[in-house]
Amino acid sequence: MIISAEIYRIATRLSNEGKTPSVALIKANLGQTLPLAQVIKGLQNWQSNPELGNVEAKEKAEPLKESDIDNDLATAIENATRPLVQRIEQLEAKLETIERQLSNK
Repeated sequence: MIISAEIYRIATRLSNEGKTPSVALIKANLGQTLPLAQVIKGLQNWQSNPELGNVEAKEKAEPLKESDIDNDLATAIENATRPLVQRIEQLEAKLETIERQLSNK
């Protein structure tokens, strides 16, 4: 996980629990040790825009539906293969022309 995202997650969770996020609380909840300056900067970023943590939580709470993923994947595959299909059709047309020319000789 990106460090700033982890700090945001911790600060948002602490705030949702009714606690005021602080450097000490964040450091206590981090899964790794970080330089104090990095924790302070992350906390300051969260304090300037705490709603970002709520947006991330909502995005995690609403996962993509399998049908949405399937539709997106099908569209991506179709877009990627369209030029190949067109090229195959062109080559088949040329091959038919060559075969006709050879059969007429």
